Amino acid sequence: MTDLAQETASLLTAMGVAPDRFTGGSLVVRSPITGGVIAGVRETSVETAGGVIGAAHQAFQSWRSTPAPKRGELIRLF
Repeated sequence: MTDLAQETASLLTAMGVAPDRFTGGSLVVRSPITGGVIAGVRETSVETAGGVIGAAHQAFQSWRSTPAPKRGELIRLF
């Protein structure tokens, strides 16, 4: 695991994301800066896509209600 992958994993874990959500998947996530692998995510079926999209929408609703200074700090940390 690269340093960037380790940092990403640590940050996601600190944010409460379970490690099985960003490891072990067949779809590779690459850094747009270096092209190095930083995570692997699993594919989802058409049947479960609606639930995944719903969860993303709920996360967005929470994110947009977070005060801008707090969002900025989280982005800086990321």
